[in-house]
Amino acid sequence: MMSGGFGAKKKNEKPKELDRSLSSFQRSLKSGKEKAEEVKSNWTKLADPDTGDPYWENGETGETRWEEPQDL
Repeated sequence: MMSGGFGAKKKNEKPKELDRSLSSFQRSLKSGKEKAEEVKSNWTKLADPDTGDPYWENGETGETRWEEPQDL
């Protein structure tokens, strides 16, 4: 009698399909978290093209400032 049979896996080995599904799920969780963080603040940190100095722009109001906003 044959043991294992077609598609037999080692005891602790995850099927490749499960690994792919988990990876996809983890990427979407990370992506969702990043989007949630973006929504939390309307401010985006940018760099002045001439000097490289950082400044912040509010995407909702269009306001720009050199100092980091407190509501980040």
